[in-house]
Amino acid sequence: MLQRIQTVFLLVAAVLGLIYFFIPFATFTEGSESYVLNFLGLSITTNGKNFQPVNSMVVTAFSALTLILPIVSIFLYKNRSNQVKLANINLAISGGLFAMVLFYVLGIGNFIETQNEITTAYGVSMVIPLIQLVLTYLAINNIKKDEKLIKSLDRLR
Repeated sequence: MLQRIQTVFLLVAAVLGLIYFFIPFATFTEGSESYVLNFLGLSITTNGKNFQPVNSMVVTAFSALTLILPIVSIFLYKNRSNQVKLANINLAISGGLFAMVLFYVLGIGNFIETQNEITTAYGVSMVIPLIQLVLTYLAINNIKKDEKLIKSLDRLR
């Protein structure tokens, strides 16, 4: 199970999915107000008081799924077709997560009413879905190679 390269790809994708829960996607600063976009949604800190006006359960669910699906996929190593299906679902969810986060980051200017300039600091979590896409794609290709190898060995018997 662990000696296969696709397991390493899926494991790294799962570990990267864990980062969502600790590092925000982006932080926007305007005067004394700070807006933080993380996996729970958008939270605002004004004069030391914190509240969360925009709650995004879809981003939260997608973040959790990008952590859970690769782990489940690793343990399906005996059923490669189901492993590929789960990896494809994870591929779609990672792409959807990146699109949603990009939508939030680009649309945040419409939400913030300001007279001052907004300073934006992007977190590492912004590019993680793209890295997960690549890792999951590589895992799918290697799972398919394994399947081909097994089928060719079955023909020889």
